[in-house]
Amino acid sequence: MSKEVLAKDMERWLIGHAFEIATTPGISVTQLRTESPRRGQQFERFGTACFRRWLDEIDL
Repeated sequence: MSKEVLAKDMERWLIGHAFEIATTPGISVTQLRTESPRRGQQFERFGTACFRRWLDEIDL
């Protein structure tokens, strides 16, 4: 599993993707920080599902 989708590593991800987050309408670093503790496991499941679907699509 990519470390990027683990709730415990969310802060590092937020810092590393601050520009992309800042330029995405309707999303903010503050919002994601607030949501992470409450929804971390959901974020992990969603991230894993997205990554698996992508691997399936490229036949890996």
